[in-house]
Amino acid sequence: MNTIHEAFNNSYNTVGRIGEVMVIDYLTYLGFEVNDLENDIKLQRKGQDLIVNGVRIEIKHDRRIADTGNIFAEWSNERPNYIEKGWLQKSQADYLFILSTDNRLYILEMQQLKAIMPQAGRYIRFPNKIDGGYSTAYTLPIAKADKLDLLLHTVDFASQSADDADFFVSILGKVNE
Repeated sequence: MNTIHEAFNNSYNTVGRIGEVMVIDYLTYLGFEVNDLENDIKLQRKGQDLIVNGVRIEIKHDRRIADTGNIFAEWSNERPNYIEKGWLQKSQADYLFILSTDNRLYILEMQQLKAIMPQAGRYIRFPNKIDGGYSTAYTLPIAKADKLDLLLHTVDFASQSADDADFFVSILGKVNE
């Protein structure tokens, strides 16, 4: 690793991959055939981590949601010479799955989130210590997302229910027999 930025990205990507594998294992356990897009850079850049029955899923492993109670959605990255869209703007996924450190999985419909977050969320801008630029994001309390019907379902991995499997069938279609 040549730079702090590369070390940070490798660490961040490892945590993200752990979250993806947890979701893959769970959906496979429920009987779904999961197409893991880990090695498809083109689709990864479009915010697609998995495809299940044609449904595109982006997974975020959020290390702070359990403590803050807020959904965090990256809006942009302002670099010294350019501005890059954040994952909320770039994602072409149908659903966003947010895995928290307290073993909860929050499921949101991505297009609804994109439409509502700029109006309902709190805008924040903060310095990026790695390259001197800035990042912008929106935060939204989970409770508010639920009231706005953005939060479709929450899975508590510690106490899963039959409703969880029924929910996934409702958004992802049939399981494999």
